[in-house]
Amino acid sequence: MANLVDIFYYDANNGWAVSSLNNIIIFTTNGGTSWSMPTGATLTRTWTQKLTAGGGIGNNLCQHPTDRNSMFLAMVSTVYVSRNKGETWTNIASISGGGSAHSFYVSPLDTNVWVCAITSSPDRVTKSTNYGATWTTSISLNFSNYGQPLEMDQNNPSVYYFSPDADGFYKSTNEGSSFTKISTTINGGVGGTAFRSPCDVIVMWDSSNVIFVGDGVPGSGQAQIFKSTDGGIVWNLMHTVASSETPSLCNTQFDKSLFYSTEWGGSNIYRSSNYGTNWSVSHSTGFSGWASGFCLEDPTVIYTGNYGSSSALSTNAGANWLIGATGMSGAGAGVIVPERGVILSHQTSNLYKMNFIYSYTPVVEQIDVEALSIGDQGTIYYPSVTITPSGTVRNNNGSGSATFTVTRKITPGNYSSTKTVINLGPSSSTAVNFDPWTFNAGTAYTISDSVNIANDGNTSNDVKSGSLTPFVGSFALALEQGFSSLTFPPAGWTRTGGGTQYWKRDSTVTGYGTLGGSSYYDFWSANTSTPYQYLTAPAFTAISASGILEYDYAYAPYTSGTDSVTIEYSTNGGTNYNILVRLYGNAAATGDYAMNTRGVSGTEYVPAANEWMTKQWTLPQGTNRVRFRSKSGFGNNFYLDNINVQSGVAYTQLNLVLAPEAMYNGSTLSMSDTLKAYLRNTSSPYNIADSSTAILDGKDLTAAAVYQNITSGNYYIQIIHRNVLESWSQTGGHPVTQGNTSTYDFTTAQNKTYGSNSILVSSKYCLYSGDVNKDGIIDIGDQTGVDNDASNFTTGYVPTDLNGDGVVDLADAVYTDNNAANFVSVVKP
Repeated sequence: MANLVDIFYYDANNGWAVSSLNNIIIFTTNGGTSWSMPTGATLTRTWTQKLTAGGGIGNNLCQHPTDRNSMFLAMVSTVYVSRNKGETWTNIASISGGGSAHSFYVSPLDTNVWVCAITSSPDRVTKSTNYGATWTTSISLNFSNYGQPLEMDQNNPSVYYFSPDADGFYKSTNEGSSFTKISTTINGGVGGTAFRSPCDVIVMWDSSNVIFVGDGVPGSGQAQIFKSTDGGIVWNLMHTVASSETPSLCNTQFDKSLFYSTEWGGSNIYRSSNYGTNWSVSHSTGFSGWASGFCLEDPTVIYTGNYGSSSALSTNAGANWLIGATGMSGAGAGVIVPERGVILSHQTSNLYKMNFIYSYTPVVEQIDVEALSIGDQGTIYYPSVTITPSGTVRNNNGSGSATFTVTRKITPGNYSSTKTVINLGPSSSTAVNFDPWTFNAGTAYTISDSVNIANDGNTSNDVKSGSLTPFVGSFALALEQGFSSLTFPPAGWTRTGGGTQYWKRDSTVTGYGTLGGSSYYDFWSANTSTPYQYLTAPAFTAISASGILEYDYAYAPYTSGTDSVTIEYSTNGGTNYNILVRLYGNAAATGDYAMNTRGVSGTEYVPAANEWMTKQWTLPQGTNRVRFRSKSGFGNNFYLDNINVQSGVAYTQLNLVLAPEAMYNGSTLSMSDTLKAYLRNTSSPYNIADSSTAILDGKDLTAAAVYQNITSGNYYIQIIHRNVLESWSQTGGHPVTQGNTSTYDFTTAQNKTYGSNSILVSSKYCLYSGDVNKDGIIDIGDQTGVDNDASNFTTGYVPTDLNGDGVVDLADAVYTDNNAANFVSVVKP
């Protein structure tokens, strides 16, 4: 929104452009298709009052036909001129007879000739041929109190059109000196042959026979847009508006097929790209529409006003809209946009000019890495007790890569794992997988990730901590929504809250750039006065023990304002809600409750694929509905995608403490090994109730056996190992509670093994080693297997290696020989 004084291209794609009005250098990387400001540059828009001159309404602004710096304005019955693009204004004439001007033109053929539609009794069109010194009435007919009923044909400035209330259509061919009714048949008009209350008339560029009238009745009915293709004689209805008035139409000399239209008191802006034949909603501003205008030198710039103090501006042909700018009051019915950097708005008794303020804070290369997320937090279910922890780190240097370390520590316990992140790109984040970790189910752990790099310029973000209570189990999906449906809100979801709804769907944007679309709250358009608005999920099966809410999100704060999203949960299907977490977004927001996923954006935010993050929050037991509550601080858009609710299903964990005699050295085992642990019923025929494959840890002699299907009860524990004699737990079985963790220790007493079928080694009762062929008895068959492999110098992971040292030899044969001599065999119920 500034003048360009030089453009330089390095190659076909990369170029730079500068302005004499600011110190921002914009750049393109795609041959000029789009341009961007550098990191650290922001654009803010404010209104400055330039003139106060009593009440008035209509579009009475016009540019001098040969001097682009000069503007004219009729306010009430006074005419002003500015010679410096609206900065200062001078009173140069009065319109005789008084009244309030609604349309005003300075003739391009002779700037001494002015034509004005002004209120009176009745209203009239009046003309001056001597720069406003004297005036002569051309026609007296009442017109709309809210519009601009007079139009000059820009293709032929001698021709003017006039459209009064409840009447036909009038034409002047002598620069507004006199008017003749040329049409009395208005298709669709109320009251027979008349328009109802026309608010605006426009003529197509280069096609004077094509004329449009925006018709309506303020406060009642539905407005209409009419089109004539024979110079205003025959009219056809092109579009019926959702609201009662069409206060403004606009078109551009650069594309005569393109039109925009506002509505009052609705907030839709309508667009036609086929010469006004078909109209559709371009966007919704969130406020009642009024003025509209294309930039006179650039058709990609469109402005629409408000019957109030707001406004909407697009600088990219309507693809995105900048809503609102500070400092304006009144009601805006008149607007002119002479060039990209000049916008003037006539707000009843005041005239404002928009200021475009470019600010630049250079981005100094700073070494700064951040521990961004520790990953899973709260109550989480995992399918086994050994997991691979993961976290996310970020390089905050906007211009250079970074190589650094990140260390995860978990307490209680002595877990510590350090990984090196190599050449992480500027302003980029990445996931880091740490060493495997084995937890104790149900224990509350504190997790801490810390990053380390030489000469770190900001150490305040080096450490990220949180808590995790892990359980062995799984999550059952209770709710899933990816917003891939074209219908919004999706089936079962609702939008509630007062006023225009700003929970919306974007079909072109989705979490992390995958396909399907996403939802978003349009904070860019929602005013601070917009009441709470809710996006509510359908009810789902209640969380039985603990659950999580997970979603992907993206948000960029605006230069000012604080937006908020509050997540609420219900345990009674939505009758009542409780607050789960409050989130906020602004330029300074940091921490777990910040919505920000990137820095400040001075334009309406649409996230890139790499600007998304994922959040998890623990849901209380009994939760069966959630909703998202928004409150606008007039900031920027919050995107929300891939919402899912998962209900935790706890598995049953049985920590088995045992030791094969040949592997036990008095304190540890020679190796960790795999075993199978069955739970069997305690009554004949002792059927298998569930099974688990577990790793017997060589350091603590413990195997964490996890059972997914067991119910609470008393069970025998049956141990099967590749060369240990099949062993059962003590007489009567062991009590197991579904979903809980318990421990059974075979080593503390001989009778902990059924039939006291174990052997004391040092201070531990161990299970017999040597049943190589798994026939339930240690005898000559097992001895032969060990002896043969020893003779062949067999090595590796084989059943005959009883002591786990990797080689079959005499040391293994000792165990089979001794146990065979003692007739050791299975003892079970």
